[in-house]
Amino acid sequence: MKLRFLDTTLRDGAQTPGISFSTEDKLMLLRLLDRFGVDYLEAGAPATNPKDRFLFEKLKQERFSAKICAFATTVRPGQSAESDPALQLVLDTSSPAVTVVGKASAPQVAEVLQTAPEENLRMVADTVRFFSQRGREVIFDAEHFFDGYRENPDYAVRVLRTAQDAGAQVLCLCDTNGGTLPEQLAQIVNSVAALVDPKTLGVHCHNDFGLADACTLAAVGAGVGFLQVTQLGLGERCGNADFETLLPVLCEKYGAECACRAQLSSLTRLSREVSEICNLKPDERHPFVGRFAYTHKAGTHVDGIRKSAGSFEALDPALVGNRRSTVISELSGKSALLEKLHELAPDLEKDSPLVGAILDKIKSLEYEGYYYENADASLYLLISDALDRRRRFYEIQDIKLVLSDANRPESTCSAMVKVRANGKTEYAASEGNGPVDAMDRALRGALERFFPCVRDLHLTDYKVRVLNSEAATGAEVRVLMRSSFAKEHFGTVGVSTDITRASFVALCDAIDYVLTRFSASEEAR
Repeated sequence: MKLRFLDTTLRDGAQTPGISFSTEDKLMLLRLLDRFGVDYLEAGAPATNPKDRFLFEKLKQERFSAKICAFATTVRPGQSAESDPALQLVLDTSSPAVTVVGKASAPQVAEVLQTAPEENLRMVADTVRFFSQRGREVIFDAEHFFDGYRENPDYAVRVLRTAQDAGAQVLCLCDTNGGTLPEQLAQIVNSVAALVDPKTLGVHCHNDFGLADACTLAAVGAGVGFLQVTQLGLGERCGNADFETLLPVLCEKYGAECACRAQLSSLTRLSREVSEICNLKPDERHPFVGRFAYTHKAGTHVDGIRKSAGSFEALDPALVGNRRSTVISELSGKSALLEKLHELAPDLEKDSPLVGAILDKIKSLEYEGYYYENADASLYLLISDALDRRRRFYEIQDIKLVLSDANRPESTCSAMVKVRANGKTEYAASEGNGPVDAMDRALRGALERFFPCVRDLHLTDYKVRVLNSEAATGAEVRVLMRSSFAKEHFGTVGVSTDITRASFVALCDAIDYVLTRFSASEEAR
């Protein structure tokens, strides 16, 4: 069974309430999914979104293994594709594939498009032909197909055949309202496969009934080989079919062949990276990739898992890059921790009391809100400290922040720092665009006199997450920073009820990590 995936996170997923992608976010996500092996990447709707037009211009300078798709709607009633400026904007993206959405429900045509059924067929044919004749691969999204098929099956199938005759290479059946039951969907797919080329069929499922994944699997069981998904199940209303849930099921239970199969062991990492790009807290209960997916508590489950992993795990966590843990056992998580510890102490044994002490420290900090999955540099420093191998390069003796008139648009923040290193004291002051920027400039300004390498440390990303929003302005926040130095990228984390303090902790960790890892070089000296 061969499958292809189209990821629509940047189009349908971007319609999730609370999600707002910057252009850099979109580029990061596209590169990430391309490396993972996703076949088609729907990058947005350039005809309706100026940000997406800018993105497609940037994409002309990039190279992807995946096929980049632009999203378009059919031409309007009474208009021709040749004269439609919106379709020309889509064509100008130079994307190798275009997703064209058109109505496949007779009532929707009458009530929403307010046009005749035959006119809708003309619109579909004209739009699909416009792109296919210009060398684009056309994926036709038959909107409201399953509802339309139940209401008027002959018309729904006519829409598919019209798109196919006009050059569409994929006919994607959309459960737009997310209300079709899996057994109903499979029955309809089987009926349609007898009327059109089954090799061209795809499916796009929404999760309004909580059945998007089940319906997608039902479609695969009925022979569909082209699946539209989103990362983390993001999407309009209740979301779409969830890639992270579907991929392990399809690979391990259906024996599916797909380009992403080779990356299955990186699935948990993918989900975490996507969560960070979206600035979302990872879903700890998410199947396969959530932190709790392989977490076992007390009683017979813990006893059973020690004797036979398969007794309470349907899939080996290593297959998806996750790890097993037990929340009450003194051995909880030691094997995973030991791998990290061996970077600094290769001879450290699993039964060493130090391993348990470090694990308890990590758990305690995670309870306070720290999160080390994407803060590898902070974790490295924590372990170095526990092993008594962390060198203290400098001491911050004083730091002051002064905010100018906040009512002025051009207002800035000033930071003054006093540090001591190598037996000497240095002062530095700097202005910045806010307290974090000012602290960064002042601290590095003082430290680079001792350690010139810090001027090559660059902050590449900064995210803030409120941990207990019910506390209002007194809420605790977690700041996650991504930094780069000497072609290495790493993360640091800080937690506090004071966002400035949390940022300062993460910022100092980034500097300390660079000095710790590179202090042996002449540059760091």
